[in-house]
Amino acid sequence: MDERSKIEFVVGNKKFYGQEIRKKGTINIERFHKELIPWFHEHKYYFIEKDLTGKDTPEGRDEKFEWMAQKKVDSYFRFNISVHCVIMRWRDDQAQIVLRFKGYLEKDYKDQFKKRYGKFGEFLRRIYERYLIQDKVDKMSGRVYKETNNLIDKSKDILNLIVR
Repeated sequence: MDERSKIEFVVGNKKFYGQEIRKKGTINIERFHKELIPWFHEHKYYFIEKDLTGKDTPEGRDEKFEWMAQKKVDSYFRFNISVHCVIMRWRDDQAQIVLRFKGYLEKDYKDQFKKRYGKFGEFLRRIYERYLIQDKVDKMSGRVYKETNNLIDKSKDILNLIVR
């Protein structure tokens, strides 16, 4: 079994690459933010932080946020990476964190086939992707897989988890 199949899942017609990371103990949240957000800019992603919520509880502070990032590769392909983060019982440097990473390749993100040919365009798009540019689709899928795993490994390094 190759490494890629371990973190691959399909929803609808999109193939996602991702992983969930959990850690309980000493966590440097400030370092996590300071090192991961620049990663998106270094790799030329358009970055958005959204759904930032937080509340104080007797056990500590709870926070949730979502990071969305997109990178246009060309006029047909776009890489998407999302990170969902839940921090629970955060007090000083002790916390429990759950991170969910998802990366996927978005094809024909401008809906060029559908705009030009209507419903028949969806059929043409599938033929185009399956037979004419299959090698390029595979290459782009490999690139989004590598970039998603690079981000996951960087996160594990920051959280002092073992990186293989």
